[in-house]
Amino acid sequence: MRISLHILWIFLMIGLMMSVLAEAIMPQINQSSTCPDRCGNIDVPYPFGIGENCSLPLDSSGDNFWSRNFKLECNNSAFDPPRLFADEQEIINITLNPPKLHLKTGVAYICDDGSEGDDTGIGFLSRPFYVSSEENVHRAFGCNTNSTIESSRFRGYSFETCISTTCSNDMELADISSCNGTGCCVTKMPPFAFMYDIKLAKLSNTSDNHFSNRCIYSFVMKNSTDDFDKPSDLGKMNKTMKVSVVAEWYVGDLCCEEAQKNKTTYACVKNNHTQCQNSPRSMGYFCKCAKGYEGNPYLNGCQGLYIISSDINECLEEGKCLNGSICINTDGGYHCECPSGTKGDPVKNIPCVKESRQSLAIFILLGIGLLLLFALGLFISWSFHKRKFLKLRKQFFRGNGGLFLQDQIAANPNLSFKIFPIKEIEDATKKFDKEMVLGKGGQGTVYKGNLGEGRMVAIKRSMMAEERNTKEFANEMLILSQINHVNIVKLLGCCLESEVPMLVYEFVPNKTLFHFIQIQSHTIPIPWSSRLNIGVDTAKGLPTFIRKLLHPFFMEI
Repeated sequence: MRISLHILWIFLMIGLMMSVLAEAIMPQINQSSTCPDRCGNIDVPYPFGIGENCSLPLDSSGDNFWSRNFKLECNNSAFDPPRLFADEQEIINITLNPPKLHLKTGVAYICDDGSEGDDTGIGFLSRPFYVSSEENVHRAFGCNTNSTIESSRFRGYSFETCISTTCSNDMELADISSCNGTGCCVTKMPPFAFMYDIKLAKLSNTSDNHFSNRCIYSFVMKNSTDDFDKPSDLGKMNKTMKVSVVAEWYVGDLCCEEAQKNKTTYACVKNNHTQCQNSPRSMGYFCKCAKGYEGNPYLNGCQGLYIISSDINECLEEGKCLNGSICINTDGGYHCECPSGTKGDPVKNIPCVKESRQSLAIFILLGIGLLLLFALGLFISWSFHKRKFLKLRKQFFRGNGGLFLQDQIAANPNLSFKIFPIKEIEDATKKFDKEMVLGKGGQGTVYKGNLGEGRMVAIKRSMMAEERNTKEFANEMLILSQINHVNIVKLLGCCLESEVPMLVYEFVPNKTLFHFIQIQSHTIPIPWSSRLNIGVDTAKGLPTFIRKLLHPFFMEI
C-alpha cells in the first residue's frame, strides 16, 4: 500500500512539473477553441477574432496611440452569407504575411439630376490599421470634375487633388486608354493614412447636352486591377457600386526590440522559426514564419506548438522553377539549377539548354590557349630575368679581373688555380646557409663548402669590395695560389661572378687557431711551450709572403 502511494505521489509530481513547463513554454493566448474562425466565406485568423476573448488582448500596459483592437463583427442577421466588419468597414479578406486587409467601400457621386452621395470614408482611429499608399490610388471620373482627398496621419494631414478636364463627347473618351486628365484622373494615396475623406465637386454648373443625366464619381480603390482604369469605364459605374481597398495592419505602436521586452503583451509565439518584423512606418510590428515554414505565428507558431517546425518541401508545388530546370529542396527554402549537360541560370530566368559539343570544344580550346599564353608569359619573364642575371654576372666577372685571370691561367697550364662559377659556390655552401658558417671576422664570413666526392673547402666571402687594380688583384691571386708551406693555408681558387670576389681555400678541420687561443684557453690553459711553437711557426710562414709579394701587404694572420 505504501509503495502504491509513493508511485502515485511521483506521478502527481511529474504531472505538476509538466504543467508548469507547458505554461512556461506556451504563449499567453486567450482565444478559446469555441471561437469562430470564419464568417461566411472569409477566414478569420488570429490575432483577429469574432466575439469576446477571441482576438489578441488589448495592451493596457501604457497609454498607446494605437489600440490593439483586432475584434471583428460577423453580421449574419442582415446578410446571407454573413459579412465581416471592422466597425463599419466591410472586410473581404485577411492575410497574415503580408499583414493586409482587403476592404469593400463605396463611391462619392454628383449627378445632373441633383442627386449626390458619399460612401467612401474609411477611418481606423481606434485600430492599428492604415490605408496602403502603395496598393491604392485616388480616381475621379467625369468631365469638369474636382476631387480632393483629405487624409489624417499620425503626424498631420495631407491633401491630394484630382482634376478632370472638359470632355467633348463619348467618342473622345473611347479613344483614351488611360486616366490622363481628360474624362478621368488619378493621384497617389498619401502614405500612412489611418483615415480619409473625399470632397467631390463640379467645376461648372452647366453640362454638355451630350452628357445630360450623367454623374461624376470619385473613390479610392486597389491599383492592381483592370477595372475603372480608363475614361470609357464611366458607363459601367453607378451610385451603389463597391470597390476594393487594401489596408495594412500591425500590432500596437512599439517596434520589435521594445515589444519583446514585455513577455506578457508580446504577440509573436516564441518559436525558432517565428520572426518579428517592424512596420515601415516605424510604429508597430508583425509576426511571420521564416522562409520555408508555415503556420500562425500569433497562435500556435510555425508548424506546431510543441514540435520542432518541419520544413516544407516547396519543390512539390508546381511552377517553382523554369521548365527544364531542377528544383532542389533545402532547409527553409529551395533553389533551382540546371541538370547535368545543360547550361543556363534559372534564378535569372535564363532557361536551361543543352550544351553543344562545339561550344564545349571551343571552351576547351580557349582554356588551353589561355594556359599556353600564361606559360609563354612565364617563360618570357623567366628568360628576361635570366638574361639580366647572366649579364650582371659577366659585368662582375670583367670588373673583378676575370678575363685577365683566364688569360694567365691559359698561359700557365701548370697552375692549380681554379675560377669557380657562382652556382658551384652556392651549391657547396647550400646557398650560404647559416649552418655552413665556420667563422666571422672584420672583413667577412668564412663558410664550409662541399664540392662533392668528399672535397671540403673553406670559402671566404668578403663584406665589401676594395678599390684596387684588377690586374694587380689577379696577379696576387696567382702568386698566393703557388705558395706551398706547412703553416700557410693554400689558396685553391676564387669566384669572380659576384660583386665582391670570394676566395676558396683548402679546408683545415679541428677549428681555428683563434678558437684554441681565445676561447679554449679560458678553460684549459695553453702551456708556454705550445705558445712559443705557435709564434715560431707563424714567423716561419711570413718570409714566404715577403719573398713572393714585392710590396707591403695587410691581411689577417
